[in-house]
Amino acid sequence: MSTTTTAPDVAGARSPRRRLVTMLVPMLLVAAVAPGVVGFRWWTHPDLFADQGSSLRAAPAPLGRSTLSAAVTFPRRGESGTITFRSATAHLAEDTAAADVSLAVCHRDAGQDPVGGVRGEPGPACRELTPIVDGTRMTVGGGPERGDYVVAVITPTRPGTSRLTRVDLDYTLGRAGWWRHGTDTVRLDLTVRAR
Repeated sequence: MSTTTTAPDVAGARSPRRRLVTMLVPMLLVAAVAPGVVGFRWWTHPDLFADQGSSLRAAPAPLGRSTLSAAVTFPRRGESGTITFRSATAHLAEDTAAADVSLAVCHRDAGQDPVGGVRGEPGPACRELTPIVDGTRMTVGGGPERGDYVVAVITPTRPGTSRLTRVDLDYTLGRAGWWRHGTDTVRLDLTVRAR
């Protein structure tokens, strides 16, 4: 008498419990890791300024009077707090005027209107203008009548055109903002022409 033995069908031999475990383990891993990834991204990508920016094309002006000051961000509504800048970088898409661009915090008195865009320095629109360097602090929130905001001062050094299209603001939120830190990119379109 001869007996024939065949190997069991491994795939078919898995119990329903084992199949369930095989399906659940990857899903549980994703469920455990995803909140950490989302939380880390939230913590390192603050978004106070991402939805802001402006557009302004100044008429050509003589070189000595072609400086343009314009708001990069605007005072925000909501709770107020303080941020600390680590850096601010201006990006010019065009710069035949070899412009000097300075980014600064405009501190203003309560009720004072923010600057939209003006020839020359911001003047009376800012009680104090503080250049943004590592450690510069700015009060955000509190509504349009109270908050500070960022301005760009674009000064051509020769005849030509300068077009500011992006500003990267690297900052840290304080305790109220869970010490979030990172860089916001503000897209805008500010064009200065000197003749």
